[in-house]
Amino acid sequence: MTKAQVVPGVIRLYDFWRDETDLIIVMERNENARDLMAHIQEHGVFEEPEAAEILRQLIKTLLACQEKNIFHRDVKVNLLNFQYILCITLINKTYL
Repeated sequence: MTKAQVVPGVIRLYDFWRDETDLIIVMERNENARDLMAHIQEHGVFEEPEAAEILRQLIKTLLACQEKNIFHRDVKVNLLNFQYILCITLINKTYL
């Protein structure tokens, strides 16, 4: 996951640690962002130009990850942070 830290559009990992029962992950959080699913549930679906921009950003981020041999395998709308300026960031909740 540390290789993804230099990929634009990927949430930053600041620290993590484990104990006997838990994995604690400290990640970047944008106060103005929320997951894309929550936005869709509250406001409905996007118009085609907005949806196309979201997909363009997502594909660009995933291709940049792939260039570093990082494969997300679990991309879904509740793992995408949405900001009202149509900026998408990818969250990786995979265990380290």
